[in-house]
Amino acid sequence: MKTLKLSLIAIVALGTVSFASDTLQEALTTGKYDGALNAYYFDRDIGHGTKKGSILNLGIDLNYESNFFYGFKLGFGFQSSNAVNADDEAKNAFSSDMYGNGAVLSQAYLSYTLSKTTLKVGRQYIALPLMKSSSSRLIKQSFEGSTLISKDVPDTTLFMAYIDKFQNRTDGFGDIAEFKDLKGDYAYTTGIINQSIPNTTLTFAYGEADLSHDMYYLEANYKNKYDDITYNLAVQYGDTDYKDSATKDADFYGLKAGIGVGGLNAYVAYAEVRDGTAQWGVVGGGSRPTIFTTAIIESGTYSESDHYAVDLNYTFQNVGLKIGARYIDIDYATNYDANFKIAYADYKFNGALKGLKASLVYEERDHDLDASDFKELWAKLVYKF
Repeated sequence: MKTLKLSLIAIVALGTVSFASDTLQEALTTGKYDGALNAYYFDRDIGHGTKKGSILNLGIDLNYESNFFYGFKLGFGFQSSNAVNADDEAKNAFSSDMYGNGAVLSQAYLSYTLSKTTLKVGRQYIALPLMKSSSSRLIKQSFEGSTLISKDVPDTTLFMAYIDKFQNRTDGFGDIAEFKDLKGDYAYTTGIINQSIPNTTLTFAYGEADLSHDMYYLEANYKNKYDDITYNLAVQYGDTDYKDSATKDADFYGLKAGIGVGGLNAYVAYAEVRDGTAQWGVVGGGSRPTIFTTAIIESGTYSESDHYAVDLNYTFQNVGLKIGARYIDIDYATNYDANFKIAYADYKFNGALKGLKASLVYEERDHDLDASDFKELWAKLVYKF
């Protein structure tokens, strides 16, 4: 309630703006609706059978946002998940991320916009550096709190998000996750994204999770084109400071270079976790793949190590098909090594099936410790309307 009260005061302080609807009824009836029907099939084998199984989940997403009324908007988002005939193996293998039946109101917010600045209060999906909802599983993570995003400064995005509740994917016991208080009292992120330098995006973010850690993140990304050739160069740096003095602080940096010709694209990347165990974000699994050498499925934290990655993919523009492969090698300071072999494909249907998308990912990790080996297959079918 403290967050809500402060945020409502801030809404009033922002003043007034021109409105798009003359009446509240018009604002509500001319709002935007969208949704998706989802079918996800996962097959997993961790540690040569320690956790092994397959699961089929069906679900629906429904979202609504009203039109402007004196600068205000209302928004709601609903998600559901149903694991079809999951056996005991599947329940054990997917309890933390896919086996969770039920429904949850993931978005319920009030927003206010003045010029190019928007304050949003309540349950909401967040996509900011260091705090981001993960949508890789059937149920998308959500947050409860406030976000303030401003684009009033030319070529610049200023942002701030403060939350005190988090909705994960599952509760670990067979039900969909509900909103719960954080382990500490709060978590937040704030920063700036600037594009005033031609073809360059600069990002700085700072965040803190109460009782856990605080961190900052820097990234510079340059993209350009020469005739029919596209290319990009990027550098990143992150630093993690843990509140627990017994936990070793960590930092990491990464380098990435990519090139594209027609539908063919490739990149190479290097990253180093120089000390301790680095974090990619403050709250939310969607912030984890920040590191340039990340895998697609297994993209968690890493201890002190060197990473090398190469990715090659091709898009068949005329048929809506993209196929690719990625290889990642990790050398740990403990003298253990691991590598990832990844293949992926996306297909967007056209014509009578427009809005339907199919995706496939196969990922395999070969680790010196057999218990850390895994193989996983994702097959997703999503129809957006």
